Amino acid sequence: MTDILDDSYESDLTEEEHERLILMSEHAIAPPLSPAAQAVFHAFNSKFDWVDDGVPGPQFEAIAAAIRAAADQVVPVPIEAQTPEEHWALLGVKNRLLAIADELKTW
Repeated sequence: MTDILDDSYESDLTEEEHERLILMSEHAIAPPLSPAAQAVFHAFNSKFDWVDDGVPGPQFEAIAAAIRAAADQVVPVPIEAQTPEEHWALLGVKNRLLAIADELKTW
């Protein structure tokens, strides 16, 4: 019996289409989420019965948008701080939240 996909198999995809397909399936080969991003993702998905497998989809963009909105509410611009240390601490918190949002959106 011969293999279904042997050496004579040729793709009908152009190089550009092939690259786009690889980028669209990046979640399958992307590194695992950080513990912070995993915690947010699992908390979000725990409210839905239909997302038990954790397969990326539109929920990632929704989570990222919610985190960005929360970051803007917690640390609005301009940052109102009493000291330079407080300013940098608040900026650090906002940047950590935005990093989680970026990670989830691009995963």
